[in-house]
Amino acid sequence: MKKRKECLKCAIVLVSLIFFILGNSSFAFALEEKIIYEVSSNVTNSPEQPAPQWVIDKANDYIISVLGESYFEEHIKLTKNSTGKSRGYFFYYNYTHNVRDEPNGAPHQVMHLFQVQANWSGAIVGYNGPREPFQFLISSSEARDIAIQNGMKEPVVELDCGIQGYDSDTPISDGTCIWGVWTYEGVPKGNPDLFFIHVDTGEVLGKRLSEGEARTGVAAQTGENALESKNNEKIDIEPTQDIQINNSIPEDISNKKDVNENMITPKNEEVNIIQIIISWVKSLFVVVK
Repeated sequence: MKKRKECLKCAIVLVSLIFFILGNSSFAFALEEKIIYEVSSNVTNSPEQPAPQWVIDKANDYIISVLGESYFEEHIKLTKNSTGKSRGYFFYYNYTHNVRDEPNGAPHQVMHLFQVQANWSGAIVGYNGPREPFQFLISSSEARDIAIQNGMKEPVVELDCGIQGYDSDTPISDGTCIWGVWTYEGVPKGNPDLFFIHVDTGEVLGKRLSEGEARTGVAAQTGENALESKNNEKIDIEPTQDIQINNSIPEDISNKKDVNENMITPKNEEVNIIQIIISWVKSLFVVVK
């Protein structure tokens, strides 16, 4: 009898302990549920630093050495410049000139954007502008006729200045302005489906051979490394703006559901403690039964 009373006292103490644990665990779990992960939406653009004037002068002088001063003054205009983070200075120019659709037609103006890169010493290491002072003496209709004379049917004419290079069977220097003449018509594999025609002489500088499927366009590359050095060795283009995104996430919560399934939370721990205590209390009553 005395042993039974002692066991009952123990049971009362344990029950009180259970309620105490339950209360504290529920409070802790409630606090945990209130935690909110905040993602900062602040996006900051680093301010662009213009290139110093002495480097701008070097870039202009380089273009003048290629095209001549009068041609530079008439057709080339600097539109933007910046100081890169690690690879020198970057310059962006508009190349403006007139072309004709017909030999005796009225000229209309077109514009190309090209880039120049200088290293920290001011030496020009990248240039994809015009390689010579083109006059655009050949009209688009004359270029079309030249392609027809070479066997092309239903030609389409496109003006290009080689900023991205050419997919030609013979090498054509970047910065060479051409009339690219191609066709929507199916061309047998191995036959020309595009002609590269010089804008001043009308000479066929090269051609692209068909792969048996209809293709369009003149440029050979996608522009990923559009800026090239003078000897056509590709160099990287550095972005002019550095965009920084600050995400203040204390942990990866993109797969929070999967993580929570395998986490030991206060709620799970609480259930485990209660089950252990209940089992122990039951064992006491079995002993004294």
